[in-house]
Amino acid sequence: MICLGVQKDNYRNTGCVNLDCPGFQLVKGSPISPGDIISPVSGINTKRQTITIRVSKETSSGDWWLYCGINKAPTRVGYFPASLFNSLSSKATQISIGGHARSTTNTTAPPMGSGAFASIPSKAASIHDIWLIHNDGRSTPIDNDGPTKVTDGKLYSASPIERAQFFYGGPGGKS
Repeated sequence: MICLGVQKDNYRNTGCVNLDCPGFQLVKGSPISPGDIISPVSGINTKRQTITIRVSKETSSGDWWLYCGINKAPTRVGYFPASLFNSLSSKATQISIGGHARSTTNTTAPPMGSGAFASIPSKAASIHDIWLIHNDGRSTPIDNDGPTKVTDGKLYSASPIERAQFFYGGPGGKS
């Protein structure tokens, strides 16, 4: 699933996810949108899908554009108008990347990524080529480990960011 969240105050009083975010402008004919389930699903012993995601600020309008591609180059999906933001109108101050699995209370937690733990890089889901593109067009790989949050280490795991990539996932199940 492609998941996109927006908030102004670290989710204390504001925040939304995917198309629940007011103001997101989906491009007509977009092949994917935030919240869509990717099919076929990647698996431990099946083909892993490659998802390319790019978020960038358009200089002239200040709008924040989302580009996505599944097993191909990314295309425009939609944008958040600059008018929705206060500090994000000039620059992003934080970005979070990773996997997300969700279930209702008293149900089995679903797999994340391919279903393999991060400790098995050849099978686990990965996010790679993580780059920061500066205002002047220079780009640098993200190569330091920021904070990692895993809600249930028995079901899921995440590796540190190294060489602009990290691995994540897990089989889910009951805690």
